[in-house]
Amino acid sequence: DQQKKALKGLKNATKFIRGELGKDLKLRYVPNIEFMIDEDLEHQYKLLKIITEIDDQQLNLKKDKNNE
Repeated sequence: DQQKKALKGLKNATKFIRGELGKDLKLRYVPNIEFMIDEDLEHQYKLLKIITEIDDQQLNLKKDKNNE
């Protein structure tokens, strides 16, 4: 799964990323960072797809009624 591979890569690069952030941030200590898959985005995408399909069906029904 592409998401799992990306997450694994980010987790493996955490120390490097923190080091790079530390160069740019004016903080005494760089906070710990944690990466995780945002499942809410996938859920939102699925809902948007369903809503779009419903809208398309309603539009097609209106077109069919107008053609009768």
